[in-house]
Amino acid sequence: MSSASPSTAPVTSPGRASFHLPGLDGLRAIAVVLVIVYHAAPALAPGGFIGVDIFFVISGFLITTLLLREHSATGRIGLGRFWLRRARRLLPALALVVGTAAALAPLISEDILVGLRSQVLGAATFAYNWVALATGNGYFDSTTPELLRNLWSLSVEEQFYLLWPLLLLALLLVRRPWVRVGVLAAATTAGMIWMWVLTALGTDVTRVYYGTDSHSFGLLIGATLATALIAQARRPLPLLSRVREFGAGWRRDLIGMLALAIIAVAVWGLRETGFATFRWGLPAVSILTAVLVWSAIGGGAWSRVLDMAPLRYLGARSYGLYLWHWPLLVLLIAAFPEQASTGEPTPLLAIIAITLTLVLAALSYRLVETPIRRLGFIGYLRALTARILRLPQPRLVLAGVVAVAALATGVAVSGLVHAPSQGSAQQLIEEGAQSLKATAYPGPIAPKPTDASDGLAEGTQISAIGDSVMLAAAPALQEEFPGIAVDAAVSRNMGAGLELAQEQAAAGQLRSVVVVGLGTNATISSAQLDRLAGIVGPNRHLVLVNAYAPRPWVAGVNQTLSSYVAGHPRVGLSDWASAIEPAAGDLLASDRIHPGSRGGALYAQTLHGALETLAKAERPPEAPSYLRTPTPAPAPHR
Repeated sequence: MSSASPSTAPVTSPGRASFHLPGLDGLRAIAVVLVIVYHAAPALAPGGFIGVDIFFVISGFLITTLLLREHSATGRIGLGRFWLRRARRLLPALALVVGTAAALAPLISEDILVGLRSQVLGAATFAYNWVALATGNGYFDSTTPELLRNLWSLSVEEQFYLLWPLLLLALLLVRRPWVRVGVLAAATTAGMIWMWVLTALGTDVTRVYYGTDSHSFGLLIGATLATALIAQARRPLPLLSRVREFGAGWRRDLIGMLALAIIAVAVWGLRETGFATFRWGLPAVSILTAVLVWSAIGGGAWSRVLDMAPLRYLGARSYGLYLWHWPLLVLLIAAFPEQASTGEPTPLLAIIAITLTLVLAALSYRLVETPIRRLGFIGYLRALTARILRLPQPRLVLAGVVAVAALATGVAVSGLVHAPSQGSAQQLIEEGAQSLKATAYPGPIAPKPTDASDGLAEGTQISAIGDSVMLAAAPALQEEFPGIAVDAAVSRNMGAGLELAQEQAAAGQLRSVVVVGLGTNATISSAQLDRLAGIVGPNRHLVLVNAYAPRPWVAGVNQTLSSYVAGHPRVGLSDWASAIEPAAGDLLASDRIHPGSRGGALYAQTLHGALETLAKAERPPEAPSYLRTPTPAPAPHR
């Protein structure tokens, strides 16, 4: 998500007086606040990711307005000047954020460096979204410390800025203005339908969300609105006059406030992976944003509300706010993982991240972005050098600036060159997978009679089905329970586990004790547990392993498992969550999910304890001494 829109400050186009579009900075402020809150405190705005679609509509509207104004005034569109203005607007802050983040990452955590080379490549080529899709990085995967993830939407906008002026020139060959509007409306509708089709076909949500082809309709909606406003009049009119022709002031204000209210409902109602979000939610938000833009620029009371000083301040700096907030959150969470043990930063860490974001965005806007937009790249360097030379001891200051820049560049380059190919969690998972591959299990083993007095911890009688947590702990399980059969896979949930258990039962491969650990990746219902118990059957023992992960559903999963075990005496609980919590920072990978070697040993020991507890519960209690049959004394030797 990004805000790479041109400024709504007074703009001068060739042959035209400067103009200002009221209210749009306020809308961008709302959008960037939604995005930041979604990342820093998602419980407060679970659908805050729709801020990107608000930005898209505003960007499409402003860019098209500027291009059409220039064409109306001069009869042409200066592509070189347009792209140079875009470069001055986008590249300085982008380079500053990417360079700073890349320099800090090696000093904090190696895990942040995983995939950083491809991220920087995506940022440098304006193709971050496609590079991320090619490398398998998911936007909604909160456990992946992807340092520059927020640049995906900036790439979508950059691709639009490169292609749209060319397409608009072709569209302007159509002489009738309303035919142009119809063509754009048809293209916009096709984009919405394409997102719906991809979702209906079961395409991965990240592909749907990242794809320029499937997520550009917001930009086109903004372009359609700008084209329609200009087509409203037969003769050139000031833009605000065209807007006012669409409706009276109070009606327009009321419609705008209603659109914003519905968007606020969407912030609470839409979810990041829900089908409704991609089938109609994001298109609906984009259409409502177009209504909101039309209302905001009308110059009425609603415009004045959106033009309040705090909103204008944030909106003018929304690009920098967007760029800085995500890398800062990732770096702070990596530096203080105990402040994000639930998957979300603590309020303290969120406040620190937001404060740093505000400060750095303000400094970037004042010292880098605005001067370069006014002076250009070369002019900025000359002005900066001249300012340094006016300081006391200018050579010392200049040498210090060069030294700091060189040191930061060296650290960043070193980090990129030596970046590991896998994070710590992935390495542990791979080691577990290799451990399982190296073990050859015998064929189907018929369950032994479940006499608890024989004990339940014999490895050759245990079948274990789990997710990547169990996979990382596989070497320790094999050491603790020689001969155990472990079938664990990344991202497996209870639904997939039930199908696997059914297959193993049908093939006669389920052993006397069935251990299931599948709470990390999705919720678990009592109905699923009933089905699992039915598959296991009355002649086997079932042990459920609860979950420990910074994911919002884990607490509910563990409560469901505890309640189920309490009502089913022949089902045991391996309380991994309680066992690992005191030592999570030392025994887990940086994602605070997957156990290392010592964590795996604790995982296996916790399971062993659960099996012993279940065996004791199954063993008949001894009769009181006064009811026992006396053991006859041995006959004396003769």
